[in-house]
Parts: sequence; structure tokens; C-alpha cells
Amino acid sequence: MDLIKLREIHAINKSKKHRLLDNCFLYSCTVLTCTLFCSSPFWFPSLFHSMKLFLFVSLPKLCSLLLSPKFIFIVGNLIIVVLVGESKYFTSSSPSATDALL
Repeated sequence: MDLIKLREIHAINKSKKHRLLDNCFLYSCTVLTCTLFCSSPFWFPSLFHSMKLFLFVSLPKLCSLLLSPKFIFIVGNLIIVVLVGESKYFTSSSPSATDALL
């Protein structure tokens, strides 16, 4: 093999090793972060209590509010108003004579 081919092969191998180290570092950080997050109730009991309160009390109340028929009706009407406002239905620009000549 010539020198150029050997350098290309060496560069490819070096790139693969570098990519492998980057992936290994990324996965290690992800595992560490997930482990710390999942074990946080053991070293922050107040955080665990707050999370439990939010998940089992506040979130169901919020979901029942957001899924109520009155709220869905209001959101649906707002969407219709925005779509009609964005459409060209209420614009009064008619093609003028100068536009027709151009």
C-alpha cells in the first residue's frame, strides 16, 4: 500500500476510536444522571413528598380542568377565531387596475 492509503486508514481508525470514546462518555453521563434522579427520593424526602403531591393531587385536578367541556369549547372557538383571522376572508384588497397592467 502506498503512504496515502495508510494515512487514510489510520485517520479512519482514529476517528472511530474518538467516536467510541464520545459515545461511551455520553452514555455514562446519561446513566449517572438517571441514577441520581431516580435515587433522589432517598436523600431528599421533602422532594419525594412534593413530587407525590404533584403527581397524585395537583395533576389530576389540572387534567380534569383541561378536559372539561367548557374549556375545550373555549379553546376550539379560539382556534377558529385565529384561523379566520389568518385567512384572507376579511381582507378587502382587490386587484387594482395598476396590478392588472403589470
